[in-house]
Amino acid sequence: MEYAKILVVDDDKNMTLILSEILKDLGHDVVTAHTAERAMELVESEEFYIVITDLQLPGMSGVDLLRFVKGFNNLIQVFIMTAHSNKQRVIECLKAGATDYFEKPFNTEDVVVSMQAAIRRVHKWAKLVINTG
Repeated sequence: MEYAKILVVDDDKNMTLILSEILKDLGHDVVTAHTAERAMELVESEEFYIVITDLQLPGMSGVDLLRFVKGFNNLIQVFIMTAHSNKQRVIECLKAGATDYFEKPFNTEDVVVSMQAAIRRVHKWAKLVINTG
């Protein structure tokens, strides 16, 4: 499996800890944030392949963070997770560029499989950019 630097954003510190441990065990570099504002600062100052964010964040929604991230660097793969999903929100996230959408509690294996596919895509795109740039 290929390496990725991943940002996990959730105001639930237990959720960021759990996801961090799972992802670190898979060999990834993981950074956490508990607000969208902090996540935005990190996205601007560090290079991430993946952002995993909760939909409900204090101050700014996960959809707003998703739009910021995709506007900053469209190659970053953004995953949305939430305990409060509905069809309208799923469609809104996908239209805004979300890579995938997970309902809490989620199946860890499903998240890992989806992220591995996204990481392979990012590595492939990065090679294309390097080779054509």
